Amino acid sequence: MLGVAILGFWSIEYVLFIDVLGALIANTALLLVHIPQPQRQAEDTAGQGMWKEIRYGIKELTKSRSLLVVTLAIAAVTVIYVPVSPLFPLMMRNHFGGDALQAGSVEAAFAIGMLLGGLLLGTWGAKKKKAQSAAVLSCLVSV
Repeated sequence: MLGVAILGFWSIEYVLFIDVLGALIANTALLLVHIPQPQRQAEDTAGQGMWKEIRYGIKELTKSRSLLVVTLAIAAVTVIYVPVSPLFPLMMRNHFGGDALQAGSVEAAFAIGMLLGGLLLGTWGAKKKKAQSAAVLSCLVSV
């Protein structure tokens, strides 16, 4: 998110290079982590296909109402926010007349707010209705 602020000082090539370096560091870190591969059961190895696994996943989601609520809320926020997010720097420059530093500041404030919201939910989190609190907070992201 701070790439927008860096864009005010460096050219796009350097900013993208920093992005590539971040991806390389993240992928290298994955090489150091052991990811267990569970044994497949006989019914899993029969090649039943992706659609059967999707139906199974949806069936499991519907067993837990709170998990379904959180999943649907996060999906809705993702559908609304993710397509608009890359357009923010252009909107900041063209509509509001801001520069890269201002756009970076807004993106950094957004990131800090997300971290503080996660911390608040993790510590306070409406003890009995954590799933509903998470769903409401997720919806507030799109505001």
